[in-house]
Amino acid sequence: MMFTQMKKCLLIKPGALLAFGTMFFLTSCSDKKEEVPKADLTQFSGIYSSYLKSCGECHEPDNEAYQKYVTNLDMSSEEKAYSSLMLVAGLKAKVGLSCPQLAFVKPGSANQSLLFAILDVPTADKITDGSDVSCKPKYHTRKDGGLANDPTQEQKEAIRSWIEKGAPRN
Repeated sequence: MMFTQMKKCLLIKPGALLAFGTMFFLTSCSDKKEEVPKADLTQFSGIYSSYLKSCGECHEPDNEAYQKYVTNLDMSSEEKAYSSLMLVAGLKAKVGLSCPQLAFVKPGSANQSLLFAILDVPTADKITDGSDVSCKPKYHTRKDGGLANDPTQEQKEAIRSWIEKGAPRN
């Protein structure tokens, strides 16, 4: 019954079909993009997904940079990233650092964590492993010659805060 009345209406008012089609198009095709949930930067999982995951471009076992310079920093998964960040860096001499006891992440101290020193120049200028040898990391570069992905200020502060809070696995 309703269909018959609609058909009658459309026959009587030819512009109604155009109006209906336009209304349907406008309501079903909006410019509204589906919002991606923002990563929780108070958690390691959020820091990994928003920033550290991109480090896997170079820091994974099958990569030349990994094999040549950093033999134990694996960013290929969240679990491997966390585990390897908790290790002493173990940098080879070719990197130009001779800081045998410097940790990638020293829980409770961003200022003594190689990860944060790579991201923050003032920290890099002061970092030491307790010996008399300078441990200042050079600026971080990509294998293709460009600078590594710089974190946003928000990401950098989240990494600092996470380390200062003891670098929990959360």
